[in-house]
Amino acid sequence: MAYPIKFLLLQKSELMYEVAIRGETPSENVEGLRRQVTKLIQLYAPEDVCESVFEFSVDLKGSNETLDKIRQNLESLKTSGSNDSLCNRTRALSNHLHYRLSRIIRPTRLDDAALLDKLQDSFQRNLNRVSTFTPDYDKTASVTASTTSNAECPATTSGINMSVTCDRGITAELAKLKYDGKSCVRAFIIRLEEFRAAKSVSEQKLLLSAADLFTGDALHWYRATRIKITDWNKKSC
Repeated sequence: MAYPIKFLLLQKSELMYEVAIRGETPSENVEGLRRQVTKLIQLYAPEDVCESVFEFSVDLKGSNETLDKIRQNLESLKTSGSNDSLCNRTRALSNHLHYRLSRIIRPTRLDDAALLDKLQDSFQRNLNRVSTFTPDYDKTASVTASTTSNAECPATTSGINMSVTCDRGITAELAKLKYDGKSCVRAFIIRLEEFRAAKSVSEQKLLLSAADLFTGDALHWYRATRIKITDWNKKSC
């Protein structure tokens, strides 16, 4: 089953997550968040973002808040009948939450693991209800996503028309270069620089992909320093 997201139908807190999970500082207003998301999803499709960079408690709180919105929308649909706008917003929230839950690293504490299981079970039950109200959502969202991702981004410099296309394959390959903080960091950096040179990947893209590059102890270090570092050279020092 596909889970396409109509990002511009998401609310502020969900948009903030979609920006932050892709390595940027979220804007303070919805209009700015929508601009950020429109740009970032061209670089990082939902399925390309593999692991959460947030503490479990943050993901749990945010996910429960989104699930509450989904429940409220379903109750409104149940009492008021079909409403295309509300149906689409509800499905957008549901597909957003599907990806957020899939990125959460399963906690080792049994109590936390039980909370995650309960949340996932509740989400699945509500997702089944959402599907009954939105049978055509996936088709229309897929067309929209395809049109957006395949579109060329025009740019004009000194009167010369240029076009920029986004390569999602590079993002997937970057995600395979995992570093857990236990092996030689210098060897990892050398390998990463070799990859960057071979694939012509910018330092900015490496910085935005940091959440997918690190795991274990290295991911904990990244979470503690990500706000302070805005340049890839500083991160690799």
